[in-house]
Amino acid sequence: MEQNQTPGGGKAATQTSAKMDDIKAFYKESLPKIFKAIFLEPVTGAYEIFSVRTEKSYQHSLLLIATTGVLFILLPYLAVGELREFFGFKMFLMMGIGAAVALLLIAAFSFGIKSLFGKSNFKNELLTGGICGIPLSLFIVISFVLSLFSKDLAGSMIESPTTLLGGGWFVTLLVLYCLLSMINIFQQSLRSSGTKDNMSWYLSPVSILLSFYLAGKIVSGLL
Repeated sequence: MEQNQTPGGGKAATQTSAKMDDIKAFYKESLPKIFKAIFLEPVTGAYEIFSVRTEKSYQHSLLLIATTGVLFILLPYLAVGELREFFGFKMFLMMGIGAAVALLLIAAFSFGIKSLFGKSNFKNELLTGGICGIPLSLFIVISFVLSLFSKDLAGSMIESPTTLLGGGWFVTLLVLYCLLSMINIFQQSLRSSGTKDNMSWYLSPVSILLSFYLAGKIVSGLL
């Protein structure tokens, strides 16, 4: 005897399938476009993304932040090898949470600054944090690749991230590039809302650095 599917169940399945299709489309189509805009057009690429927001910008923001958080959990976990038992999984989880919190704080600072000079919506400003997650994700991916050739790099990064600045000229350059790229993205986000260039130039580096500082404090408190 055939059983009819309930309308509610069929609708839920359809919605789930649609969401999965959206996620697949983001990683396959939207993410490469954002990546090219950020790195191939560093002066205006992010500005155009912020200026022309779509109805899917909020979803893209959450996916970018979540992806960054997952990468900061998974890649260090894989990189340390047998040392993962020494650190414990909580340490890697906190690294992912810390990265996500930093991006959320970046979005919060963007929202606060734009609110001072006009109308702003925190939901929209999540895109600022999300796109800042791209250079941050690239940083952890490159660091993971480097750790494959240096057994001590991954462990020292987890024990004390400040050791990165003493990890050679390439690692130092990588850290500085990541910070400068995020500052540039934040600045373009402010400019897209009409914030004066002089103001955005001064506020962008302070906001990025303060976001990482506060995220570090929050994670330290959780540990």
